[in-house]
Amino acid sequence: YLKQEYVDGWLEGNGLVKKFATSPEVRGWYLINYARTGFTEQAVDSARSLVKQYARSPWPLMALQFARSRLAQREDDVVAEARRALAMAPNDANLTLLYTQVLERMGEFAAGVAYIDSAMSRFPNDANLLVQKGLLLRYRTREANADTAFATRSREAWAEALRVDSNNANVLYIIATNSSAPRGDTTAVTQLRRASQLSPFSTAINGSYWPAIQARRDLPDSVKKAIGPADVARFINGRPGEPAFMYTGADGYA
Repeated sequence: YLKQEYVDGWLEGNGLVKKFATSPEVRGWYLINYARTGFTEQAVDSARSLVKQYARSPWPLMALQFARSRLAQREDDVVAEARRALAMAPNDANLTLLYTQVLERMGEFAAGVAYIDSAMSRFPNDANLLVQKGLLLRYRTREANADTAFATRSREAWAEALRVDSNNANVLYIIATNSSAPRGDTTAVTQLRRASQLSPFSTAINGSYWPAIQARRDLPDSVKKAIGPADVARFINGRPGEPAFMYTGADGYA
């Protein structure tokens, strides 16, 4: 999940949930990845059953709220229930990240920034939380009458995340795809290329990297054609016969 390889998390999770059938954390991560690949309603249904089975674990409850936050119709108690899950294990950095991502999906950007600020003393130098803070601040710049300082604070959070971990695929991807740089910006392409090397089978990262190559104005078409299709082939051949990867690869060829 933290490498943006959600499809692999789902596919590998099929076997892991059977091998570790009594682990609510493994099963929770499986459903979180499953929700991110688009099977949101199925993830919600499975998570509801898991919550009944493991009522004392934060993972099924957080997985349920994570999936619910991605539904087209979002219910008002999602944030409160996600907060209840986090309260079971407030010192878990991953649950903290997931909670702020629920806040993001529910449009509570200010609350997400405030919570990360309050949590940083428990998780110093956590690159994933820092890049999430930058993303939430970037969303705040789009609010009506937004404070002009939000953009500066966003860039500062992203710079700090890169300083902490410049080889974090999640950090590189979020910054490259959410910065205000023009399409085809060489820095963004470099970040996406590095992210794709770190997460070679992320449909999200690679699906953004290939169009970024095409958008570069400093490269002739012959160079783009040498780079792009070869990398798409590498991606598809790494997961042969898997529809999700073939679908993303088809977009890359297009």
